[in-house]
Amino acid sequence: MRVGVIGHTSVVHDFLEALNELKKEKNVECTAILALRSKDIEPSQSLADEFQISRLHTDRECFFSDPNIDAVYIALPNAFHYEYSMDALEHGKHVFCEKPFVPNVWQADRLIEAAKKNHVMIFEMITTLYFPNYLSLRERLPEIGDVIMAECNFSHVSGKYNDLINGKNPNVFNLDMCAGTMADMGIYAIHFVLGLFGRPEKAQYFANLYKTGIDTAGMLVMQWPDRSAVCISSKNSRGRNALIIQGSKGYIVCDCGANLITGYTIWKGKEKEFVNVQENKPRLYYELAAFEEIIQNQDYNKCYQILDYTKMVVSVCEFSRRAAGIIYPTDRRDN
Repeated sequence: MRVGVIGHTSVVHDFLEALNELKKEKNVECTAILALRSKDIEPSQSLADEFQISRLHTDRECFFSDPNIDAVYIALPNAFHYEYSMDALEHGKHVFCEKPFVPNVWQADRLIEAAKKNHVMIFEMITTLYFPNYLSLRERLPEIGDVIMAECNFSHVSGKYNDLINGKNPNVFNLDMCAGTMADMGIYAIHFVLGLFGRPEKAQYFANLYKTGIDTAGMLVMQWPDRSAVCISSKNSRGRNALIIQGSKGYIVCDCGANLITGYTIWKGKEKEFVNVQENKPRLYYELAAFEEIIQNQDYNKCYQILDYTKMVVSVCEFSRRAAGIIYPTDRRDN
């Protein structure tokens, strides 16, 4: 599998490190990078040099038409995920789209339709669901009995927060970029919870809104018939990043943010057990390895199952975000 990359931020570096690790085991490599603007050429060239990538494209059509690209990794601001994913799909390329997938259900529906029409696959890059520690936790969840509630906190002060309060409009706090705290930080915790419990019956987002209408912090409260969960996220305050699941026979604690899952402790009475089944792999390795296997096996049913789940997450986020008064430009394009 040959991958082309769009973007040049730190997460692209993480992706290329994961791809290099996978290259040791599978026949995969990054063959090209697309620099969208003139100011993107220098950082893109730096990545190309570091990871020995053979081509740097500056023309969008040439990039998507490149026969040496089988799949495209998209790491652009959220507002561009739909447009560039659609372009890749229509050119017959598989897509790895950075989280959050897209901000609207209508966009998710059209991307899924395009993937099926062109007989290619599309995946949301979300580390949480593919960590071996997360899969292990899901298997061992019954050990704490009936799950009653969960609490997930992922917070830190963004390096762009001062720009916001000083009158600038950085991408991560920009409504036009379909950004904000839920989309950037909260999405990890939301995936952590929904990957375990499925679609909630109720969801309400209590957001701290800046004067521009963007959420700088908030908590998403979700309810099922027999349990509840709260996902707390903030980009303008510090907190204890932790994941806690309470059950009738014990509880589970992960002392980390939902983007890492570095291990977890099962408490049953006075007994505790720390579990860490992960190897020392790059952060994005596990999801990339899972998607590569699905593509190589041509397991479209598995891809479509994942997309059904992804669309459910988009639906929960869109509904609760819009109900909290956070409106993106794309929310007005429902037809």
